[in-house]
Amino acid sequence: MFLKNFRPFWFWYYNFLPSIYYLGHVVPTSIHVDKKKLLTNSAINFLNAIGLRDGPAHVELRLSEKGPVLMEINPRPAGGRIAQDLLINAYGVNVYDAGLDFFRG
Repeated sequence: MFLKNFRPFWFWYYNFLPSIYYLGHVVPTSIHVDKKKLLTNSAINFLNAIGLRDGPAHVELRLSEKGPVLMEINPRPAGGRIAQDLLINAYGVNVYDAGLDFFRG
């Protein structure tokens, strides 16, 4: 996720089965729009709670029966070649260049 005044630029979602394990990435997501809004708003609320309003953010949420559960939150681009490969190939966006451009004004 990359934020500019709380406006998300992109997302990716993990699927979690009974146990948490890595399945891979699907971009764009096929998640239902209502769940996407719920997860998006939850991610923004978590970022607001830690005071992050601008710049890259790595947020991992799990959707439980009771709602979104925060798994991880960091003020940095995602790892695992997501920022380096996935976003460039899927959207043509280099998160590092976008971050530098944003902070340069």
